[in-house]
Amino acid sequence: MPRLFHFSLSLLLLALCFLCTGLLAAEPVDPPSSLSGLTGLIRVPTAEVLPDGALRLGYNAFDDVESTGLGGTVVYNVGLGFLPGVEGVLGMGNATLGQDLTVHGKWQVHARDGRWPAIALGVVDLKRTGGDPYDEPTAFAVATQRYDRDLLALTLGAAGGSGHSGVLAGASYRVLPGVEVQAEYDTARVNAGVAVRAVKGLWLRAADTDIGSVFSASYQFSLAPEEHPAPVATTEEIGPSALSPADTVAVAQQALVELGMEYVRVTLAHTTSGDLLHAYYENRRYTLDQADGMRAVLIALARLAPASVDTLELTLLERDVPVVTLQTPADAYRRYMAGKEDIDAFRAQLRVELLPARSAPATVLATTPTANSAAGHTDLLIGPGVLNTLGTDFGSFDYGLTIRPEVAVPIRKGLLADSRWTYPVAGELVKDEPRALKQDRLLVGYLLRPTEKVIAQGVAGRFTPEYDGAAVEAAMPVGEKGLLHGVAASLKDTGDDAHRTYLLGEYWRVFPELRAQARLFGGKFVEGDSGWGVDMLRFFGNLQIGIGFRDTDRSNILEAHADIPLSPSRQPQRPATLRLRTPDYLNYRLRSVLTSQNQSSNDLDLAATTANELPLGFDLVNTVLDYNRLLPEYLVRRFR
Repeated sequence: MPRLFHFSLSLLLLALCFLCTGLLAAEPVDPPSSLSGLTGLIRVPTAEVLPDGALRLGYNAFDDVESTGLGGTVVYNVGLGFLPGVEGVLGMGNATLGQDLTVHGKWQVHARDGRWPAIALGVVDLKRTGGDPYDEPTAFAVATQRYDRDLLALTLGAAGGSGHSGVLAGASYRVLPGVEVQAEYDTARVNAGVAVRAVKGLWLRAADTDIGSVFSASYQFSLAPEEHPAPVATTEEIGPSALSPADTVAVAQQALVELGMEYVRVTLAHTTSGDLLHAYYENRRYTLDQADGMRAVLIALARLAPASVDTLELTLLERDVPVVTLQTPADAYRRYMAGKEDIDAFRAQLRVELLPARSAPATVLATTPTANSAAGHTDLLIGPGVLNTLGTDFGSFDYGLTIRPEVAVPIRKGLLADSRWTYPVAGELVKDEPRALKQDRLLVGYLLRPTEKVIAQGVAGRFTPEYDGAAVEAAMPVGEKGLLHGVAASLKDTGDDAHRTYLLGEYWRVFPELRAQARLFGGKFVEGDSGWGVDMLRFFGNLQIGIGFRDTDRSNILEAHADIPLSPSRQPQRPATLRLRTPDYLNYRLRSVLTSQNQSSNDLDLAATTANELPLGFDLVNTVLDYNRLLPEYLVRRFR
């Protein structure tokens, strides 16, 4: 009787929610999530998935009893439409359920096309801890078809695993645009419930399951920013100008300096294909995305170039070392900016060369000396540092918050110095730290181009509070979409003076149409373990999210990470003798141990000491190559 009473009360509360919101407008509605966090019914996943770039936060309220159903230990969950047709979910239990971390995933192998249903494959309950057979992973395959103007959805499939094997079946019907009744069979029993869309993106559900009444809530929103077309300008606003060659280069150089660019040099030359206006510059003003700086430079060149100029070209420098060259016909760019040429036609005429070769001989009509050197233009960065353990045997969430002042100083061509400190602020993970600034990094790096298609860097100093040493890294493009990168370092442990060798080799591949990258790497890591790993990364605007797997002689782990933008897309201050600003990104990492070669080891210790990579501070891939977004096809694809 109490069970029936609680379920009836939950339904009443949902009905009141629906009546108060008055959501009677007929509109397309994304389907709700199951208790595991995967898109679905109550426990049964359907073949529908989160839209690409959508993030969903979920919470399940029930008595502190472990369920034998799919996703039975999930109290909190976070789901992400990581790729088109692919969704992943990280779930966590509460204290009674052992703080268990679980991973669920689904791949829609066929989208519904009217005649044929959507079909998906996936896994539920890929857990870090285990022992009970219901803690083991369950693989599934399901098909979902909609009928009656998409109001009725039927799902049929099968599951297999040590915990669950058998038929999966379910149905849902939208009795009103914001109300859905659900019933299912989850390989063991029948569950039923009602879901209400309270506001846009927010679903509330009451359901009767194997552990009684369960109330759940999930909220969905998009991480992917809308694509905005280039601002439409008249051809008069962006040139051509009537300036003489000498005035053109002088005025263009001054315009780029006023934008905040450094090491600026502008040349007007006559080539076999016509006149070329070329700007060399370093960008520390548009720091989140180098493409933003390129757009600003192109607009300035197009506005100031005389009618005789056929081609606009820019070369992006890093510490006065050429990194990438972009070239476009002047008329094509002006037509595009005036709204007279479509973006794909414009992109087809862009030419990008990573690690550009020396320019072909040309007749120089006018040039400028280098202006606005970056040497001595110091950045003082103040940002947060976050430590946390999530879903451990000790607590659901333990954290530490620090403040990290950092000083970065370009010294001369190729040479950069960087120092960072930490100061503990709050949280149980730093409560025993002395309340004082502690230096955690002091590095000097020299950047150069040893050969035409290789960029390299030597770095020496203190990499972490535990390790001093010296490192050499090099990168080489492979075609238009690939990059080889390697690091070799000799390290000394500051605690016991022991010496260690660090070696890492990796191959990057970009997928411009998805704004995604894949990484395969291997070597000998900082803590002395050896192994390999693979990562998949996506950019949603300037937010990067990645998932990966590491296999070493110490343990196997899953890793999720996020590089979260902290600064505006354009710094409010130009580089100067001293500039105060926030760091570009907050780097957040979460790890979970899958298996251990030493079963007596603590999971937290293994996660902290497995496959650790050497932090170089201003490394080639993330800093110099802008998270690999300067690879030619990637840069062209996202240029707006």
